[in-house]
Amino acid sequence: MSDLVYQPTAEQLRRWSGQRVGGTLRLTGPCPACGRDVTAAVSATLDGLETLDAGAPAPAGRTVSIACTAGCGRRWNARAEVEASGRARLAPSPDARLDEAAEAWRVAGTEQEGRLRAAAEKWIAGVTALLGVLTVGGVGLAAEPMRKLALGGRFAVAAVVAVAVVAAGRAIVLAYRAAYGWPRRTSAPDDAALLEWHARRREQPSVIARRLRGAATAAGVALGALVVAATLTWFLPAARPPAPLVRATMRDDATVCGTLLAATADGSLRVRRADDGEVATLPGAEVRRLSPVERC
Repeated sequence: MSDLVYQPTAEQLRRWSGQRVGGTLRLTGPCPACGRDVTAAVSATLDGLETLDAGAPAPAGRTVSIACTAGCGRRWNARAEVEASGRARLAPSPDARLDEAAEAWRVAGTEQEGRLRAAAEKWIAGVTALLGVLTVGGVGLAAEPMRKLALGGRFAVAAVVAVAVVAAGRAIVLAYRAAYGWPRRTSAPDDAALLEWHARRREQPSVIARRLRGAATAAGVALGALVVAATLTWFLPAARPPAPLVRATMRDDATVCGTLLAATADGSLRVRRADDGEVATLPGAEVRRLSPVERC
């Protein structure tokens, strides 16, 4: 056991008093090691990264870890019992497992602001990378090869590119969560919840490894989907060129404007009128001029 850990007696702890204010226990009393007056605030909630996410009421009784703020640097554990009125009293800690969990909770509380700020800075790069993936997907959908494909081919390539974008985004999120976690609020109002939080904290290495494997798998899926999308643009059939629009000027100066269709008889032209959609059959001998146009 560390020399900084002090084992207070029941008599020393009876000199402490406290009050529950919301979800926080505010405790005051003499340091059992040096005798100087010490104040401590023990919250039932903790804003951290990837810990037990559970809502709970204000603490009614829980093992707490207290550090001397008067200069000696010693720390000790005690059981805080809270009455219905909100008044708190301390007693010796009943379980060594709870001592370890309570100390881990205290340390996590003192480090939470710095860890959250550091993680927020790293997540800026993650968000930027995600936006970059979305940009690449948009460029792929707007590329010239896409415009040359038939409609069915466009939908197929767009679906594959969407899979690539989703998989790439998942890879980025999983990788950043493995590296930096996700901010959550944890509640531990009693010893059972405290032990559960501590157990979940011990499981974090396996959770991180699982997320890294997921990130690698998703990145492979994204790369494969992009390769498939590129291959489809090469091998899918191109769209048929649109039928030309023409304006036919007859010998009597009448005009017919529309889509030029394949002829069904020699010496005649077939034009689907742009105004009413009817198909007009024009004798070739009556057509004085046939001109391509961009619109009718």
